[in-house]
Amino acid sequence: MSRHPEVKWAQRADKVFISVQLSDSKDAKDNLEPEGVFSFTGTTGTGNTHYCMGMACPRHHCQSEVGQMGG
Repeated sequence: MSRHPEVKWAQRADKVFISVQLSDSKDAKDNLEPEGVFSFTGTTGTGNTHYCMGMACPRHHCQSEVGQMGG
């Protein structure tokens, strides 16, 4: 069974920032479809707990880049 990670959302007039907070994630994958659908999957912990989430972004805010930040 999948769990949902903590997600933070920030919005400016021309951009949306989505932060998926999942400590020590392995096999993390994120994607932003041209239609504005953002998705994330990853595993964490010794039991390899699976996390996933998806959300639709306002179309006028869609960016073609998705990146990861260290931290």
